[in-house]
Amino acid sequence: MSRNSHAASAYQRISLQDRQSIPRHTHEVPQLLVPTCGVVGISTPTGTWVVAGPAYALFVPAGLPHAHLAHTRSVIATVLLVDAPSTLTATGEPTLVFLTELARHVVPALVDHHRDGTERPALHAVLVQELASRGPTPRSCLRLPEPRDLRLIALAERLREDPADPRGLTHHARALATSQRTLSRLMATEFGLSFPRWRAMLRLAAALDDLAAGRSVNETAHRCGFTSTSAFIALFRSVLHVTPGRYQRHLTDDEA
Repeated sequence: MSRNSHAASAYQRISLQDRQSIPRHTHEVPQLLVPTCGVVGISTPTGTWVVAGPAYALFVPAGLPHAHLAHTRSVIATVLLVDAPSTLTATGEPTLVFLTELARHVVPALVDHHRDGTERPALHAVLVQELASRGPTPRSCLRLPEPRDLRLIALAERLREDPADPRGLTHHARALATSQRTLSRLMATEFGLSFPRWRAMLRLAAALDDLAAGRSVNETAHRCGFTSTSAFIALFRSVLHVTPGRYQRHLTDDEA
């Protein structure tokens, strides 16, 4: 497919209600997913990326199965990128991308089907150029690796049910009839994360739902097991690039 032959279906604006999902699917060409409003989880066979718009997008390689889950009312703009920059396609993995100010204006224009379709090739070219000029962002996002080992699957289920559980890895290993050393090795192999860091990411994912339910920042921090509200805010901002308070304000955005 050439750039000029992109059909309208290559550019979509999808509105999702809280907890609404899109089943797992694939695309023959790479796709850029931009939550222009709200927070969306994009899950793949190896993990889940949680992206808060509108400054960040997720680049999904061609052929990679993925599904979407809205953590609140959200709007996703999707763009198929047959001519994706090599800086994004090189790894073959989903990649978090920081959108320039120009790109943030171009994406909504591309998915606006009330516009003259003849304008899309020029807009598309601008977007690709902006993506190539910045490449992947060195900043992190909320990525939850998908466990494969049955012991890690069981541990993940326990901590999702009670994210505030303060007990350490030794206790969990004993409950799973294994050793702390074995669990630590499995996490390093499968996740590339220590137990405290992985648990913090699970707690952060739980916090998204609590905030979407209208709970205060203080209550959310306590319910999800953070040592203090300030520690919760600091982690939230470092991972999602927005404060919990601003995240909540996104939830009432009329665009969604």
